[in-house]
Amino acid sequence: MNKRIVFAAAMSACILGGVSSSRAATLTTQTIVSGLNRAVDLASPPGDTTRLFVAERRGVIKIIDLNTNTVLPTPFLDIDALVVNFVATGGDERGLLGFCFHPEYSANGYFYVNYMDNSTSPGDTVIARYQVSGDPNVANPASATIIKTFDQPQANHNGGCMKFGPDGKLYIGSGDGGNANDVGTGHNAIGNGQFKGTLLGKILRLDVDIDPPYIPSDNPFVGVAGALGEIWMFGLRNPFRFSFDPLNGDMYIGDVGQNIWEEIDYIPAGTGAGRNLGWRCMEGNACFTSPSGAECTCNGANLTDPVIVYDHTTGGFSVTGGLVYRGSQIPGEYGKYFYADYISGRLWTFKMDAGVATGNTQRLTQTTIVSFATDGNGEMYVVTGSQQSASTTAGVVRKIVAACNTTGDINGDCVRNIADAVILVDVLLGVEINDPAMVARSDINNDGDRDGLDIQAWINAL
Repeated sequence: MNKRIVFAAAMSACILGGVSSSRAATLTTQTIVSGLNRAVDLASPPGDTTRLFVAERRGVIKIIDLNTNTVLPTPFLDIDALVVNFVATGGDERGLLGFCFHPEYSANGYFYVNYMDNSTSPGDTVIARYQVSGDPNVANPASATIIKTFDQPQANHNGGCMKFGPDGKLYIGSGDGGNANDVGTGHNAIGNGQFKGTLLGKILRLDVDIDPPYIPSDNPFVGVAGALGEIWMFGLRNPFRFSFDPLNGDMYIGDVGQNIWEEIDYIPAGTGAGRNLGWRCMEGNACFTSPSGAECTCNGANLTDPVIVYDHTTGGFSVTGGLVYRGSQIPGEYGKYFYADYISGRLWTFKMDAGVATGNTQRLTQTTIVSFATDGNGEMYVVTGSQQSASTTAGVVRKIVAACNTTGDINGDCVRNIADAVILVDVLLGVEINDPAMVARSDINNDGDRDGLDIQAWINAL
């Protein structure tokens, strides 16, 4: 055995047990681009490591070149003429609200947008497919295919998030239609969140690779009297942002609360069909004051409880659902779910362990986070900027990064200490490490492999 490997084994035997190997890093944000017009969503095509696409509420999608951190001068898509002329300063939540790329985008060039149109006020939600042109940085505006439209009774609680799930189906978040308490014009007597005869207050699931109406035969309410086949889950108030863990397909939903509670819902992969997430019977884990109706009762056994709640006195007023980090540049954060509050600017992380959210911790403050995204390498970004401000150039795209970069800091806690030595020795001895970011950082001397020379480089850095 190589002498340095023998030394590594001896060093491992001398290290005291019980040392944590995954202390949280100190996080900060790095500005990528600024000056955007009410930027609201961000995404990248599968496997694209050089570009990010950012949507502005007015109906424009632009491309960010990650090699230069600049916005390309020609928009990728401009459908401003189709999108409602929202009132930014009046609590109006309409506009272009979300977009996503088909899993086979590299082959078919398809992407999907979710916007409220400029039909009779307040407008309808439109889900449309577009296709890239012969220029990879410009979409074909004439390629629009309308996938789904539905009425919106008010100018708020419009949802807007769209993601392709691990099953290749398109999932769409729809708010309860606005107003307050899920009552009033355009709201069913039991609330739109609970009424399965409307697409409002739901997570919808479509198969965009089959013929219209794009409804998968295994959706839970297909053929059920009084229910719409597009519905996948119900009982939501405003699932403005949700996501799927790219590793295991688990779903996380940030559902915006009303009077007191904000919540994160967790749906293990393969278990979402037909779930009732509680609104308006529940707000967070608390009974809501509106009548429950026929579909649910407070704390009913048929309801799915959130895994995280926070109240308006301590956490903030509008949750922004985020993403599970699966990148490599922030060792120690691998597998953690990031989420934020739009108003207070607090950003937290936690990790799911056997169905329980563990280690929920505030990590940084960055106001007006409206969306999270990852690039083709799995690194995480946020879109910030007030959506209800007179300013049209306050939108910023920021990257979440570790606040330090210390040689030999394998676990990313901004300190080089014995915990990093434990991980390094374990890697050299072939002990399973569940965080590939830490494995990558174990190549201390950057020679492309991990051997005794990395032990020596770690010692030399002390």
